[in-house]
Amino acid sequence: MEPLVSIVFPVYNVYPYIRESIDSIIGQTYKNLEIIIVDDGSSDGSSDICEEYAAKDPRIRFIRQTNKGVSAARNVGLDEFTGDYLAFLDSDDVFEKEFVEKAVASIISEDVDMVVCKSATYVTTEKLGSSNPVDIVPVTEPGVYDRDYVIQSLFDETFKVIVWNKLYKRELWDGIRFPDGHVFEDVEIMYRLCCKCSKVSILPVVLHLHRKRPNSITTLYTKNSINDAILAALRTEDFVRQNTPDIFSEEQLQQFDHRIVKRLIVHYLQSKNIKDEGKKEYRKNLRNRIFEAGKKYGTDYLSFHVKVAYNMVRICPWLLDLIYPCMINIFR
Repeated sequence: MEPLVSIVFPVYNVYPYIRESIDSIIGQTYKNLEIIIVDDGSSDGSSDICEEYAAKDPRIRFIRQTNKGVSAARNVGLDEFTGDYLAFLDSDDVFEKEFVEKAVASIISEDVDMVVCKSATYVTTEKLGSSNPVDIVPVTEPGVYDRDYVIQSLFDETFKVIVWNKLYKRELWDGIRFPDGHVFEDVEIMYRLCCKCSKVSILPVVLHLHRKRPNSITTLYTKNSINDAILAALRTEDFVRQNTPDIFSEEQLQQFDHRIVKRLIVHYLQSKNIKDEGKKEYRKNLRNRIFEAGKKYGTDYLSFHVKVAYNMVRICPWLLDLIYPCMINIFR
């Protein structure tokens, strides 16, 4: 009998896109699927569509909860799934029809713990794949890699921290859950998962299509989203220092530290656009965090542009705000 593959599908107010996404799951060439749809308190009619599909396809398990965030919805799926392998799909993204078939074939034939396919990103509200992608990841060459190489690739950012272009052995998720109530939840999770892998396979083909919407949660700057991004970076740095000191040189660990300073400066630039109350006080506190990080980690090894921005934050933040569009592009 073919292994059972579970697909966890969190849903929140994606009415214009959800049929395309669910169709890409039920239309997989690999049929032995358990599809766990977790509706996170949608109010736009998405729930009705989920119920409609669940009534037609016995492979679908539909769970509804009050709004708690995508991490909580994914965690419900993690608590409920029964498959031998596991994948995630966001409810405005799409799997190509051979995603599961090719990923299962690779995970078995190569005896790996995780399979990664290429993911193409589209900035669109239209059907995915109808235009040219703006990005394709990972850039790592296809092949089979050991744990140390994959973690080094995470550090180099050639292997991305996203969870939705991958197929996992179920054991990888033992004891691992997403941080409830936080966005940027993939960052720390992926380091933890890769540390548990012996081998990872990277496929040469695009089998996942990612939709980037202008109003998506990760492109809206709020105090909470910026705080979550900072927390994810700090947790990741702490995890790396405690669990993978054998993989990284001292110089690389210093680079982790300096990335914290850089990320804080980026978030300070982004905070210029937040609409929350108390913006002025929040930005003042963020400046203080930048100073504290500079003192803790040092600034000698910062790149020229980061060092310039650091000193501008310290001496003349109004000037940094003035040239914000130029500076934010340098940091991307």
